[in-house]
Amino acid sequence: ERESFALEAFIAGAELGDLNSLFLVREEAKEVAFKKGRLREFAASMDKYLRLLSAVDHVTVPQQVVLYAIEAGEVHEAAFQQTDQSADYKNAVLSYKFGCDAATRRVEVMSPITTLHAWNCLGLALKRAGEYGMAYRAYRWAYQCLTHPDFSLLRGKSLHDGLMTNLGALNYAMSNPTEAAFSNREGLRQQNEEHRNFIRNKSGAKPPVAPSSEACAGCGASGGHNLLNCACKRVKYCGKACQEAAWAAHKKDCKRWRKHP
Repeated sequence: ERESFALEAFIAGAELGDLNSLFLVREEAKEVAFKKGRLREFAASMDKYLRLLSAVDHVTVPQQVVLYAIEAGEVHEAAFQQTDQSADYKNAVLSYKFGCDAATRRVEVMSPITTLHAWNCLGLALKRAGEYGMAYRAYRWAYQCLTHPDFSLLRGKSLHDGLMTNLGALNYAMSNPTEAAFSNREGLRQQNEEHRNFIRNKSGAKPPVAPSSEACAGCGASGGHNLLNCACKRVKYCGKACQEAAWAAHKKDCKRWRKHP
C-alpha cells in the first residue's frame, strides 16, 4: 500500500544503515505504525537507528539519541499494550536504559531537563514492571538533575512535578502491590491512548466515538433506553452486530472493567 511506504522505507533504512532516509521518514513512519498496528516493527527499527546515530561524532547527537530512545521506549510500551507479550515491555526498558546511558556518557553536552526525562521514563517503566528497587535508583538519578546549575524550574516544572508524583506512586506501590498491578496496566493504557490521539490529531482523522450511556459504542448511533448493556456495564450497543464489530478494540477494556468494576 502507498500509505505504508514511509514505514517500509524506515525499516529498510534501518537494515541498510542509511541515516539520511531514517531521518527523513521517521515521523511519517511512526504515524503509519500506529495506524496499521505495526508498532513492534517500527520500535525495533528505532532501536537500530539509535545505535547507528550514537556512533556519529557531533555535539548535537547525544541529545537527539536520548530523545529518540525515549520515543522508542514509548512505542515498545504501546506494542506491549497491543500484544501483551513481555518481550515488548523488556525492549521498552532496554530502550530507556540506552537513552540514560547515552545521557550519562555525554553529560557535558546534555540538557539536564532531557536527562531527567530519560531517567524518569526508565523509573516509571521499571515500576510498572514491578522492579521497584531498580525504579527507585532510576528516580534518584533523575532527582540529581534537579540540582544541576543549568536546570530551570520554569522550563522543567512539569517534569519536576511528574517526578515527585512518580516517587509518591512508587512508595504507594511498594506498600500496596495488588492495587499497583492494576494501576500499572491502566497507566500504560492511558499512555497508549495519548499516543494514538496525538497521531490522530496530526493526521486529521476523527477520534472514535466515546463510550456513552446514550450512544452505541460500535456505530455511535443514539439509542437511549433501546441500547443493550455490554457485560462490563460501561458501554452499550444497538445489538449483537455492533458489539461483534467493536469487540476487537473493546476486548481488553471489557475484561479489565469486569474484573475491576
